[in-house]
Amino acid sequence: MLRESTELATMTEEALRQEVLENRKIIEQLRAESGSTAEETTILVACLNEAMRTINNSLSPPSLEGLSQPIKQYITNLQQEVGSLRRRQQVLANAEDVSVLRENLGNMTKQLAEKDHQIELLKQKVQSGKKRGCF
Repeated sequence: MLRESTELATMTEEALRQEVLENRKIIEQLRAESGSTAEETTILVACLNEAMRTINNSLSPPSLEGLSQPIKQYITNLQQEVGSLRRRQQVLANAEDVSVLRENLGNMTKQLAEKDHQIELLKQKVQSGKKRGCF
């Protein structure tokens, strides 16, 4: 289910992660189905947009307060990479060849999964640091 950005802003971090997982399932399901309709392309692009928006929103500036400068810089770099993925996605949205779109979408989904994993590791590091009083 695609959500409005106002809905995403009010969701908890766990709910945002669940939303990303649901969108990834939708993407995988659509990729598994045969056919190359314009509607399928539109749905794939919309799902990817929501997944990237969700990840970006989960790292909004208020959540960065109190973190050390290296961690803030790392998160900023991740946000810039998400922005880069978003720009690449826009190019894909204009692509005419659905097979190219699917291949690129698969690559971007893998990259998003890697970034999601990096974000999770970073958050775990921050949490463990807070327990020790490092931040």
